[in-house]
Parts: sequence; structure tokens; C-alpha cells
Amino acid sequence: MPGLTRTQKAAQKELKAPILIMSHNQNWLGRVITAKNGQLAEDFPYEYKKEGSLKVSKTYSQIYENTSPLLNKPLGPKKPLYLLTIPFSAAPEIAPENSDSTIEQKIFRKVQLLYDESFGTEKDSKPDAVYQRLFVCVGMNQFKSIDRRYNQDFIQRVEKFKGFEEVNCEASGFFWKVPLVSKQEKKLLPKKLLKAREAFRLLQVLYPSKAVNLREEMELNSSKGLKSDFTSRIPFCQIRDKILHSAAVIKLKERMEKTAPKNPIYVVTMDDDTVSLRPEKKGFFSLMDKAVKTGTNNKEFPSLITFGYRLSSDPTAALTFCRIATEIDMAVRETMNRCYPLSCYMPEPGTAYFAGLGTDALAKFLEKGGFLSKSNPSKNMESRRLIENLVEGDLLDPKKALFINQAALITKQPDRFRDDADGFIDITHEDLKKGKTLNALRNLSQSHFEKRKFSKNFHFSLNGNYKGFQGSAGKLIKPFVKIFAAFDPIELFIRVESKKWNMDEEGAFDATFALYKDYIDALNDPNFDRSVFDEHETFSRSQIEELILDGKSLLNQAENYYSELQVEKGVLISQMDRERIKEAIRQSTSTIHSTLLDILKRAHL
Repeated sequence: MPGLTRTQKAAQKELKAPILIMSHNQNWLGRVITAKNGQLAEDFPYEYKKEGSLKVSKTYSQIYENTSPLLNKPLGPKKPLYLLTIPFSAAPEIAPENSDSTIEQKIFRKVQLLYDESFGTEKDSKPDAVYQRLFVCVGMNQFKSIDRRYNQDFIQRVEKFKGFEEVNCEASGFFWKVPLVSKQEKKLLPKKLLKAREAFRLLQVLYPSKAVNLREEMELNSSKGLKSDFTSRIPFCQIRDKILHSAAVIKLKERMEKTAPKNPIYVVTMDDDTVSLRPEKKGFFSLMDKAVKTGTNNKEFPSLITFGYRLSSDPTAALTFCRIATEIDMAVRETMNRCYPLSCYMPEPGTAYFAGLGTDALAKFLEKGGFLSKSNPSKNMESRRLIENLVEGDLLDPKKALFINQAALITKQPDRFRDDADGFIDITHEDLKKGKTLNALRNLSQSHFEKRKFSKNFHFSLNGNYKGFQGSAGKLIKPFVKIFAAFDPIELFIRVESKKWNMDEEGAFDATFALYKDYIDALNDPNFDRSVFDEHETFSRSQIEELILDGKSLLNQAENYYSELQVEKGVLISQMDRERIKEAIRQSTSTIHSTLLDILKRAHL
């Protein structure tokens, strides 16, 4: 019998391949198809890696040529241009044919908001300014699913993005992904087990309904959103950096050259959950214009401008508890920045960075600026990383950074806030006079009125000579924590409560906050006239002296930490800087006092 020809051998090999695949994968496949829903992932031979940083993929983009005649309208040389970088994301989905995906819907709503509310007032909007002066790069990003269909659908939507006639807008798209790793089975058959997405595809072909359920088990929570294990690890810095350095931004820069090649340019970070750019009378970018003009009275542009943000008053979008925490937080941030520039964390929802005059300066900004840290890799703290790089590149002057605590931007409540606010869905004026509520408020994510969070942020802005040694953050925040505890009105209230001076909680709060200003003056000034304490309605003179003594003990502990730092690390923080730090903390804690009292005066929280 003659041997097989080369063609016949090749055909035989092709026929054997599916049989080999099935035989080497039949164990896990059999277990998955017989498992009950809810347990399929246990028998699938791969899982998403539970630890480690996530990565972003290559960029997919489609440049859209906007031909609106507004492009060639003349623009005054002093009017700033704003380059907006906004990430948009959603759980993987395949939207019905001829309908927009969730990401596309978000982009449409945001662009409409920019067109309606960026400039002017409700009675005097300025749509021409929107087109001429806003250059919007949307970063369409999505979790990379085990199901290739979801990924391919996303790529096609990015590549089909057609922009908007009303706004100069381009898109950049990419995935962020969690590595898929094998379970024990790969060790048994290292060369013959299908790769993760190929294995899933095999199940998808043979048992489609099982594949649907398996993907949901592996990727989604009970509400069909991405599992918190993924969303808590989103690589925010990489995402921001990918958008900033995308081909879409380069295209927008080229358009700026046509419109206004020498105008001042600000690069603006925004989020996709903004619900209003005009919470009061003027639009967000009209207020930006005003801040730029105010800062240039001395012919110097503000290097950074932020209005902070407010949370929506809609109870379905933000809890009252979280709105109050954010309000106090923003007030403290403004005070921090005024006393010690860049000592607070600059919020991403609406911060503008001065790139310079003209597109050549913007090119330099894009070259040196970025959201990735060379020395301290991080998945988050985006604005902090950008500031570090800009300061190092001499592109940002801390003394010219403005934090304006004004209602110029309203956002939804971040998902992480809801977990932190568990147990405080509804609160009253009386609740705000309880230690449990106040502790929960300041422990909310990013709250600068919690002593350790304040101190860690404050450390960032210090002279580099003070923090240029290993473990500097741990060593230097110790004195800051003690000084903060000495001046903080909430800490003072908690100390009063611990004294058991026969007062109910609300009475102790009222008495403490009434005493506060005299208390910190006496603590800060050895010559303070203490006769004012004789007339205090609630506390006796001896009780007040005891509180002051406690505060002085905390300040003395701070001084001891400074001394230890000098002995252990050879770091001498000058007396002038110690006083400056102390005053910055005192003013920040005083802001907590005044802001909380203002909130309590309102009829409705």
C-alpha cells in the first residue's frame, strides 16, 4: 500500500487537531458543562489574577475631520484654549445593532453638557466659544473580557467614532486588563491545554449558554456591573497617561495651530460623571477665564486652577452624608493650598494645568508631563503624579497654583464613597453632633480633615531636602498628626467626650465648638488673656485648662518628633518652617470648625 502523499498527511493532521484538542481538554470541559450555574468558574481551568497591577493595551483610534466653518473664525490672542482629557468607561457589552453603547451614551451626554454649560449663563450661552476654545479628547476604555466578541465590538465602536459638529472632539480607545492565569490543570498538561480565551471559545461553540453564564460569573457582580475586585484596581494613572499622549491629542494640537497658535493653553482633567458645569450662574470655563484673568494682572498665568467639586444634590446620585464630607473636604483643601501651595490633593474632575503660550509650549508639556511616576509607580493619584512631573520639568510653579472653593462643577458620587458611607444613608443635624458620625465623615475617601490623610497629603508639598530619605513620609507625618490633633475641633470634641464631664453628646458638641476659638488662641499664644474662660457657660476654668494642657502635650510630642528626626536622620526642619507648618495646620483645622458650623445652620442638610 503506497504511503500517504504530503497533501494527505496535512489533511490528516488537520483532522486530528480538533480530536486532540477535545481529548486534552475534556476533563475541565466535562466538569463545566455538568456544573450548576454559579459554580462554573470553579471548574474552568483559568481565573483572573487576584493581585498585582493592571495594564492598558495598545491604542485604537479614528481621527475625525471636523469641517465646521467655526474652525476658521478669528480668536483674540488673549483668550485661553482648553484641552480636555476625559476617560469614559463601562462594563463590557454588546449593544444592539444601530444603537449606542453605554460608553457612547456617556460621551454624547458629556459633550452636550459641554456645549450647553461651558461658557456664559443660561440666558447668555456662548456656543461659538465652545467650538473655538474647547478641544476634547475622550478616552474610551474598557475592561478586556475573556469573551473576544465584547472586545471586538468595543474596537469597532472606537474606530467608527465620528465626533461632533458642535465641539472639537476626538477619541482614543484602549483596554485595561486583568491577567488570566491558569489553575492546577495547566501543570498537568502544560503544552496541550488551550489558552484561556481559546478554551472559553471552545465552550462557547459547544455550549453557548454555559459560556454566557461562565463569563458573568468570572467578570460581573450581582448588578451586572464589573466585580469590585477589578474596579478597585483600575490603573487610573495609566489610563490618564494613555489619553494625554494619544494620537487624538496630537490631532487636536494640530487644530489649535490653525485656530490660535500663540494663545495660552490649559490642559484640563475631567471625569465622565459630571452632571453640571453651571451649578450657579456662570459656566465652568467662564469661571476659568476669570481665574486666568485675575491671575494675569501681574502678567503671570496661574500654573494650576481648580474649583474642586461638589456632589449632586440628587439623592439617587449622592448621599447627604457624602455631600457634607466633600464640602468640608474641599474647604480644607483650599485652605491648605493657600497656606502651603500644592499641599492638598488636586481633584481630577476639573483641574486645569497651564501648558504655556501656543502649541510649541503644549508640545513641550506633552513631552515632559505625564501621569506615570518614575520613582513611585501608582495605579491612582493621577493629578499628584502629573504635578510631580511638571514641577520636575520646571513647567509648574507651586506658588501660582489656585484652589478656588466655588460651586463650579457638580459630579455624581464615586462608587467608593458608598461603601465608606455604609450605615449613614440618612443623617440629621443631631447626627452631626455625634462622635460616630464625625469620625465616619472624616474617614471617607480622600477627606483632608482626617489627621493622617491630611498629613500624608501635606508631606507631598514639603521642601525636597526635608523628605529626601527613605521612610520620610512615615517619620514626617508623625509631628503633623500631633499638631493636627491639638487644633482639630473634632478631636477636641472627642477628648471632651472621653472626660465624662456629665454632659450629653449634643451638649458636649455645642460647648466644645463654642469654646474652640478661644481654646486654639490660648494654645497658640502664651500671652492669651485667659480671663475670658471665667464666663464660659458650660466648662469650668479648671476643665478648660485641662483641655489646653492636653493640647500642649500634643504640640510637645510634635517637637519631640522633630528632634528625633534630626538625631536619627540628620534632618533639621528650621524653626521658621515649623511655625509655618503649624500655622497651616491651625488654619486648616479652623476651616473644619467654620464649615461644619455653617452646615449646621442650614434648615436642610
